[in-house]
Amino acid sequence: MFRKCAMLVLLSGVLGSSWAQAADITLKLRYRGETRQFENLTPRSSPVCTQLPQLCGDPLQDLLDVGVEYSKTVDGEGADGFYLSAPVQPTTLLMVRDQTGEQVSMDFAITHLGGAVTSDDGAPTLAARTGLDSSGCQVALASAAHRLFLWSPASNGCWANVNAANASTYHVSHLTLGYRLKTPLPASLKSGVYRGRVVYSIGPDRDISLGSSRTVSGLTDDSVAINVELEVVHDLEVRFEPGSEQVTLVPRHAQGHGSRGRGAADKLEKDVTFSLTASGPFNVWALCSTGLGSTCNLRSAKGHDIPLYLAMTLPGVSYHGRSLYRQAMSFGGAENAMSLEVPPEGVTGSQGQLHFHVYPRGHTQEQDMLPGIEYHAVVTMVFDANL
Repeated sequence: MFRKCAMLVLLSGVLGSSWAQAADITLKLRYRGETRQFENLTPRSSPVCTQLPQLCGDPLQDLLDVGVEYSKTVDGEGADGFYLSAPVQPTTLLMVRDQTGEQVSMDFAITHLGGAVTSDDGAPTLAARTGLDSSGCQVALASAAHRLFLWSPASNGCWANVNAANASTYHVSHLTLGYRLKTPLPASLKSGVYRGRVVYSIGPDRDISLGSSRTVSGLTDDSVAINVELEVVHDLEVRFEPGSEQVTLVPRHAQGHGSRGRGAADKLEKDVTFSLTASGPFNVWALCSTGLGSTCNLRSAKGHDIPLYLAMTLPGVSYHGRSLYRQAMSFGGAENAMSLEVPPEGVTGSQGQLHFHVYPRGHTQEQDMLPGIEYHAVVTMVFDANL
């Protein structure tokens, strides 16, 4: 049995701002091919999750406390009201694979904005639904006794208008970003570590806007860098039937009228069955104890060689976009590996075969297998998800 694991890591990093420090957040995720599930290795849930658990816990779509605080003097409407906005289009996150430099793209989108809000003069914590509805936003959580709020911003931002009687300075902590991370199909990703970064500026008239500049003060960070690390662990398991370590080539049928003798088989062959489970792409290659370059020979005790040929069939797996059926394989190790791909759902228990064969009769009589003599070679098959 062979079992190899493959890993992918995504990083989205930090970009500095022009006039204050940046909040630096790391989001570590793992994809496990064995379970076909993503996991969050560094939960950083917002306090809002205590009120909206249904929006939390999915590693690819969660609420993230970025730890930013600020004060907002609310004395009007729109940007002078209690205001928040964020990009409505996803940000492209370019992931670069360690060691190889291969690149893949992901989408990182902000789906919600919120946090904890208080006021310093006893005014109502936050005007709720009416003002928000007029700004085109959706209220996932309206500030009340728990003083937590969460909005789904529209393209023109969200604001809660406050009348003169309720004008006040509001303090926001635990600034919360709801995010959605769209990854390529895990089955299409090679094992390894991928890194990227996405950065949003915070403040008046920034990516994450807090309203007009005259109403915002005490901002602790003017940007947030989301460091995303994705570790992808692909599952790869290969099982051969008992006795497969000894392969004897036999004639499938004899030809009655051979060119150099009656009854001699034109071909000696043997199919070796195995089962394979894989959640992502993998390589397979063959090594030969009596090979030279990409070839392999069966060798007699007297040093007489005859070429050995190998092919593979594996349902559900593709090679260069085509089904893998009796695909000829070269020997010689990893440099002659076949890079195989699996469908989005992977493959489970696919029944494959290795096809070994030789031609006993060569082009000349000197190349014929010697009768009554055994020929040997040791062939090692390697299935590797660590591409």
